[in-house]
Amino acid sequence: MNKQKTKRFSSVLSGVLATFMLLGGIAPILLGSQTVYAAELEPRYINMSDSTAGKVGVSYAVNFTTATAGNIEEVIVDFCSESASSGGPIIGTACVAPTGLSVGSTPTATGVTGLNSGTWTAGDINGTTTFTLTDTSATTSVAAGTAVSFNITSMTNPTAEGTFYARVYTYATPNTTYTATSIGTPTDDGGDALSTNATIGVTATVQETLSFCVYTGASCNTTATSAAVPLGNQIGTSGIYVIDSSSVYTNTVNFSVSTNAINGGTIYLYGGTLTSGTNTIPAAPTGTTITAGTAYFGLYLSTLGTNVTVATGSGYGSTSTAYYLNTAGGPLATISAPVNASVSTITYGVTASNTTVPGQYTANHQLVATPKF
Repeated sequence: MNKQKTKRFSSVLSGVLATFMLLGGIAPILLGSQTVYAAELEPRYINMSDSTAGKVGVSYAVNFTTATAGNIEEVIVDFCSESASSGGPIIGTACVAPTGLSVGSTPTATGVTGLNSGTWTAGDINGTTTFTLTDTSATTSVAAGTAVSFNITSMTNPTAEGTFYARVYTYATPNTTYTATSIGTPTDDGGDALSTNATIGVTATVQETLSFCVYTGASCNTTATSAAVPLGNQIGTSGIYVIDSSSVYTNTVNFSVSTNAINGGTIYLYGGTLTSGTNTIPAAPTGTTITAGTAYFGLYLSTLGTNVTVATGSGYGSTSTAYYLNTAGGPLATISAPVNASVSTITYGVTASNTTVPGQYTANHQLVATPKF
């Protein structure tokens, strides 16, 4: 039995930007990988929408590729802790649920793709710590190599910061007697490692790794909890930075990524434009050249690290003539292969118009790094 045990780590950064504005933090959330018991689900990953400990209403995007052709009528996702009495992601071993984790008393799932069309019903077993997705009418064979995804939208994160695990199984017929140590006969399976803490730590038993750092200044500071990214002219030594219509004001923030993920990964950016009450500075449309006096706020990838490219179709660019801000959130950059300390730079730019309403404008942004093992 081929066993893999994986950890994955998060780094959260929130910052303040002052002009007549503050620019908020950029917080990466890093996501996991898996283990093998039957045929291996690969590539596979679970993307958490929020890594805050104890957070309610979090969405877990479950993604995997089938290894074996055949009928699928049920997918089971079981969550396990990292306690001494739990096997973590290892298939068939004891599983102790993480404290506080819940799939929801009435679990919900959306965006089912890759499985047969039908009525897929979300459910729970083991006291709301094991998620099930079932459709007994799904009788058409699913080909090997099919990408499957769905969102569990009713999750509550564990209350303690740290690593926890998920075990994912596919079944040709529903397994009504499933337990962690009596799994029946899954068609394919695999394990995921997830984390609610910001600690970057690696042990000898970790095979898949990811280190992600967002920072300003000369080098990554793994102990920093915030970073100021001011735009504008500083007023004396007050720490206030003012913009106007006479110039385009810019500043940068860096992100460094290291991972041994064979399938690379994706860097996502979430966050809106600058607002002050009901007033806003417009987000730059795709491919904008920001010019003084035409109010826009946006960003572009001014430096691309090793194996990092602008995400295809994202709307973002790599020159000052390609400012953009997707206020709905989405991919920013793509990692094509394993990298070590690959550093990229985001340049933010803003200008006001002669009619921009005075005020203190703020925005909060997050970076989410998702490796694909």
